[in-house]
Amino acid sequence: MTRISLMATIVATSRSAVVRAFSARPVAVTALRLTDITDVTGIMPKQQPKCQVQLQQQRRSYSTTTTLQASAGSDPPPPSIRQIGKAEMAEIVEDYEAGGRQDSGYLILDVRGDDEVMYTGRVSPNTITLPLPIIMTQDVFALEEEQFEAICGFEKPQLDETLVFTCAAGIRSQHAAFAAGKAGYSSLINYAGGANEWFR
Repeated sequence: MTRISLMATIVATSRSAVVRAFSARPVAVTALRLTDITDVTGIMPKQQPKCQVQLQQQRRSYSTTTTLQASAGSDPPPPSIRQIGKAEMAEIVEDYEAGGRQDSGYLILDVRGDDEVMYTGRVSPNTITLPLPIIMTQDVFALEEEQFEAICGFEKPQLDETLVFTCAAGIRSQHAAFAAGKAGYSSLINYAGGANEWFR
């Protein structure tokens, strides 16, 4: 794939009005503006899509519940994941730090990498770091208690505990919450703003 076709494909995925990604016709490079290209080549500063800005503004104003679609067949229904903003996360952190995991009923899991957590710090002193790649590759929430503890380094949460997931911007934490839901956890919260919002 040449540099021009790579740029055209990237623009197609983020700017469907300019180019269609799987169009039968070839992409006309003259139809592209340099400002439409996201920071892949390092030439232009990254432009944030309008839909992403609106979504971030929406996240700050209220909490929602997301239900991810299940594939067709006899799969169990997808988990409901409650989306929260910074104010609700602050209340959860306060309860969690005051009462601990037992009294608060919460377990806060940061699914960022260790290097990211070292750079910004933790959301709270007792937040547990469990990177998303470990969750996904090991399918940790489906493991037996002993296996879970050996891999993750802490006691496996009970199915009735409320799991609160956070990451940098709420995307990886959403995937982690979904993985927990598939393993039978039903009280799931995703902090949609993540560390990017928390440490501002």
